[in-house]
Amino acid sequence: MKATLDLHPSLINEVGDIREATGTCYVACTALHLSVRAGHKEVSFELVRRGAKLDIQNELGDAPLTYADARFRELLIACRDKYA
Repeated sequence: MKATLDLHPSLINEVGDIREATGTCYVACTALHLSVRAGHKEVSFELVRRGAKLDIQNELGDAPLTYADARFRELLIACRDKYA
């Protein structure tokens, strides 16, 4: 992921649709939506350090923080504030 973002930093807040092998479809999500939802904390922090926005809404109107528990949400906001 880091190498891809090094080469293509504009992808950090790119919105797209993802369909899992199970058939679940995530519409209008960013990489941060997916990493937070999956609980991939280190990936989420790296995305935020690189400028991923915490307030981009997906098709359901959910921002990435919607999928984080309270402590994870606090840590993501602190990370954003540190690297903003």
